[in-house]
Amino acid sequence: MPSGEQATCLVSFRVLQVFNEITVARQAQAILERDNPMALRLAELMLSPLKVDFPNLTTDENNHPFTECALFADNIKGMGYSFQSPWHFKDIPWY
Repeated sequence: MPSGEQATCLVSFRVLQVFNEITVARQAQAILERDNPMALRLAELMLSPLKVDFPNLTTDENNHPFTECALFADNIKGMGYSFQSPWHFKDIPWY
């Protein structure tokens, strides 16, 4: 069990991590809005079945699903989907 100070550091780290993930996703959305709105629309269409078919997994996604889905993989780990924990955008490519 972490001490109070360690717990505070862990919470602060996670807040910073979430902020960074959302910021990068929002910047990507802004670039697509400007340079390739059709690609953004297609990406949003790809995300839409999740909202319809698995609403309990997409509670963080509302008006900006492209940006808000940046947290999806982390959010579902504790909901029985931890099998995907080793997959991470920084160290394992999707292809």
